[in-house]
Amino acid sequence: MYNPFEKEAYASQNTLKRKRLQSNKGEEDRPIERAEASTSATFHFQNLFRVRVPDDSVLCLVEFLGRCVTNPHTEVEFKLGLVLEKAENRRVYLPIAAETPLSPEFNNKVRFQSKVDLPTFKLLNNALNNRVENSAKLDLDEQRIVYRRIQEVDRRYRENIRQTSKFIKEADGSMKEEQVRCISKRRIDDLNFLSPRTAYDFRCSCSIEEPCSPPVNVKPISQRKKNRLSYRCKLVQVDITTVFSYEDGQIDLSDTVNDPSSLSYEVELEVTPEACLYDACEKMRLGQPHHVLDIAQCLLDNIRYLTRLLSTRANLLTERPKEGWYSS
Repeated sequence: MYNPFEKEAYASQNTLKRKRLQSNKGEEDRPIERAEASTSATFHFQNLFRVRVPDDSVLCLVEFLGRCVTNPHTEVEFKLGLVLEKAENRRVYLPIAAETPLSPEFNNKVRFQSKVDLPTFKLLNNALNNRVENSAKLDLDEQRIVYRRIQEVDRRYRENIRQTSKFIKEADGSMKEEQVRCISKRRIDDLNFLSPRTAYDFRCSCSIEEPCSPPVNVKPISQRKKNRLSYRCKLVQVDITTVFSYEDGQIDLSDTVNDPSSLSYEVELEVTPEACLYDACEKMRLGQPHHVLDIAQCLLDNIRYLTRLLSTRANLLTERPKEGWYSS
């Protein structure tokens, strides 16, 4: 189990004293500098044990990543949605006041509905576009957010094979399909987070995605036509996607008129390759210095901001059920 107390995270008291001595430049500046030193000491150096104590959700995520990310082809993604009781098909209610990870042993009692409504989609689209504009003014390239729009078709085959293609418009107006990738996807595990203070819960999923050859002369089980808006910084990528889902794998999507009844909206957050998550998890398992805790904190900070951007406690009080399967 990961132990956050192995190393001290804050500077020593000697460092604090040295900074205070260096700050004494003039008698007239001393009141301001004393106030600054006091504030600094209070919030950064006066932790009794001089260690950073991560919250339990972060520690649960660290342990989850350490257990699941054992392959360089592991994909880690978060999704916004609702954790629903399978029996009642309603949002899970537990007597908790704040965000709580759900023990994986209860995953067989719940399912995750990974979709949001149109107002949520529009709000996130505007907020993320504003972040792109603001980040363009920053000096460092690594601080800027990169925006892309991606239109693709996902086809799912038996044995968990997923083929992704894109349509290219030819000079004569016809549509040509070009394969982007084909992978074999195997789910490892999920970590569901209940978030009673917000309108949406969220889930972290780990899957192994390995390149494979596309099926030959085989019809897909289902198809998804996606219009994805992607926002990427150094360590994380947020995708908000309009999805048209079709259970008929034989429909020609290049000529199909989008069916409004098949429309849904999805919000995902993924770890980028630049995070080097697999290498960090390997080091953690070997007892070497690592940055898995920082990655976990970064992921939760981002997904928490998204959920809280969409929610207030007041408008949820009348929406939550009075009881749930915890009482049975």
